[in-house]
Amino acid sequence: MDPPRADSPEDAAAALGALYPAVLRLVLGRLEQRRHADTPEGRLSPEQQLTLLTLRDGPLGVSEVAQGTGVAVSTSTRMLQGLARMGLVEAEPAGDDRRRRNTRLTDEGRRILEASLALRDARFTALIAPLSDRDRAALVDGVRALTRALSMAEDTERPAPGAHPGE
Repeated sequence: MDPPRADSPEDAAAALGALYPAVLRLVLGRLEQRRHADTPEGRLSPEQQLTLLTLRDGPLGVSEVAQGTGVAVSTSTRMLQGLARMGLVEAEPAGDDRRRRNTRLTDEGRRILEASLALRDARFTALIAPLSDRDRAALVDGVRALTRALSMAEDTERPAPGAHPGE
């Protein structure tokens, strides 16, 4: 059994940097395949998919969608309008404040999101299936650690209340 490694942050960053071109090739290849797919989920941009994913757990206001997707409120507004024209989201009154509206997934939006997630999961399963149990466990541990690091970075970079991210 190999002894555990204690890489420096620079060594870990270099390893991630080496992974970056492969991830880009994979993502860009999948985007190109989706452009030619004759399915509703194939016609969604990554930004549209992220917006649908942000709305997965319930209705949100446009500012909350903007924060969840990391874009400006104006960009979020345009994205939601486009998704509404596609019939994937719809706005509804937000409680007693008639000026405020929340956006939620339509049944079709939820269907397309779930189909997209199922396809993503199938691709990830096929990608990691050839790995040994040990390598899969190490991959999962590494992904969890990276997810924690990304979450901490987002927390420190999150704009102050009332600020407009991306503008």
